[in-house]
Amino acid sequence: MPTGFQCAYPPCQCYVAKQGEFCSAHCRQAQASGHLEAQCQCGHPACMGRSEEDQDGSMG
Repeated sequence: MPTGFQCAYPPCQCYVAKQGEFCSAHCRQAQASGHLEAQCQCGHPACMGRSEEDQDGSMG
């Protein structure tokens, strides 16, 4: 299980060291714009390859 805190951008599945941080400039900008994507496009492994069916957080 990942340690840390989930990225401050709600659709993102990445983990960061401190609560309220963003994993990338993409997530920071998307949050600031108020645009919530159905699937995060930050490009990190935690978010890449996730299908719509995986959005419930299940592993596999």
